[in-house]
Amino acid sequence: PWQLAADYSLAALPVVDHWRDVGIWVGLSGVRAAVRAAEHRDQETALTPAIFQALSAETPQDVFQWSKTASKADVAALAPRVVEEADRGDEAARRILALAVDGLVRHARALTLTLDLAGQPEVALVGGLIESGGPLRIPLTQSLEEAGFQPLLDPISPVRGAVRIALGADRG
Repeated sequence: PWQLAADYSLAALPVVDHWRDVGIWVGLSGVRAAVRAAEHRDQETALTPAIFQALSAETPQDVFQWSKTASKADVAALAPRVVEEADRGDEAARRILALAVDGLVRHARALTLTLDLAGQPEVALVGGLIESGGPLRIPLTQSLEEAGFQPLLDPISPVRGAVRIALGADRG
């Protein structure tokens, strides 16, 4: 379920407090950074014209109107804009991607504690931003390894994982 964002200018956008879909988090963070900069509440960023153009918006109010009907897919579709601006050297976009990697590592640590996993747990990397060739793949893999995890580098089929869990293959 979507919750209202704390940022008054984007009240209809969801708060993503989990890491099930990093694309939504990156897209949402890009929208927030763009609006904050447009409202002179934060540093200028190339995300403002990139995000505004993607939304056919001219003002923060236009973005707010968009946010009233934006779906998860609409928000996640903005993640490539953040990646593009990060690749061009935009500091706000680079910070968003670094925070995404950090958040994923913290999420993995939390799951390790919650599930009481010992040793160096394996971590499957699935999803457009973190799968093989994805823009977060290398920094996430390095950060996970530094944190004591074993990222699985071979392609992962989510269907195979679901079948393994259903059959109890992961129960020891």
